[in-house]
Amino acid sequence: MMKSPLYWSGYCYTAGIRLMHGRDLRLRYRYLSDLSAESVLDVGCGTAALADHLPEKNYYLGIDLNDRFIRFAQERGRNVMKQDALTFDRFSDFDVCVIMDLLHHINPHHEDFVERVLRDVRKRVIICEPFDIPGRHRITKNLLRIMDYDGTNWSDEEWMDKKTLQEFYYSYDPKSVDEVGQAMIAVYEKA
Repeated sequence: MMKSPLYWSGYCYTAGIRLMHGRDLRLRYRYLSDLSAESVLDVGCGTAALADHLPEKNYYLGIDLNDRFIRFAQERGRNVMKQDALTFDRFSDFDVCVIMDLLHHINPHHEDFVERVLRDVRKRVIICEPFDIPGRHRITKNLLRIMDYDGTNWSDEEWMDKKTLQEFYYSYDPKSVDEVGQAMIAVYEKA
């Protein structure tokens, strides 16, 4: 299958994400910026737009596999690097790790990945993941899958539905789980 146009450039991605998430995208960024710390790792950062919503005092690093996204973010002065989330080995260097819209891209490795991140990050892990809407028409589901195909990761698994995502989050004992639009955000605090 050909990579979705959403992943062809930073411009396409930015426009597509704004179109797909609408007002909910701002709500996500506002929510995430309130939970910042001294050093923030943004895994699967896309164009690293989250960096623009964090206080300037924060050290921010975004990682992603899309060369075009990395270039787009660097041209805007955002601190990013090309890196596979599944092989990244510096989680312990960061106070906070943000994982936004990534788990469905790394399925079936998402459980091992989350366990490693929760073990290694210093203070807090924040996961924001969209959930499937029950009763969504099959054609709409297929269109979303095609739009979401990043050309790097592919799984036959679909997005988790709301109940499955909640169960997944709660299996790791979160501090909080909140619904923001058609996504759920879980916050995990280290003891």
